[in-house]
Amino acid sequence: MERVCANNEQYDRHGVNMLMKGGLGLMAFIPAAVLFRGRGSRNFVTAAGFGFGCGVAFQQSRTFLAHGEQVQPLPKSFGEELGCWQKMVLSYRDIMPSIPNPF
Repeated sequence: MERVCANNEQYDRHGVNMLMKGGLGLMAFIPAAVLFRGRGSRNFVTAAGFGFGCGVAFQQSRTFLAHGEQVQPLPKSFGEELGCWQKMVLSYRDIMPSIPNPF
């Protein structure tokens, strides 16, 4: 089994994956703000969520580099992912016309 060498495009894809998973983990702040009164507990839960998200992204990147043909592809580059998110937001605007255009 031969390992795949990463190039700049793949590093971009790995970075986007890390940002997306880490950002999703940061959303742990919402239940932490409801459940805990102290700042320390909220910060710990938020940091743990971010750490778990980044850890999942790191493991996905390593698995993709080792077994790229057997696993689901990583997210696209940052610009392409941003375009996909923009299309998604605009499609919700078409469903609910009361939402103003953010772009």
